[in-house]
Amino acid sequence: MRAMTILNQSEKTVIVAGDDGIVTSYDISTHELIDVWAVGTKISAIATLSLEEGGFIVAVGTSEGNTIIR
Repeated sequence: MRAMTILNQSEKTVIVAGDDGIVTSYDISTHELIDVWAVGTKISAIATLSLEEGGFIVAVGTSEGNTIIR
């Protein structure tokens, strides 16, 4: 694991990313897998923003200097 972020208590989500370029999110309360997506290169950082109307935005920084937002 290269990077991890935990969203606020209302979202109950943890997002992890690693050198394999895979971003994975899990529900903290149920431990269930929510989503998996590939960035395609080594990940160096991850950040999230919770939205007032629900949901969140994920920003992933790569070792190549790119930022991917989802």
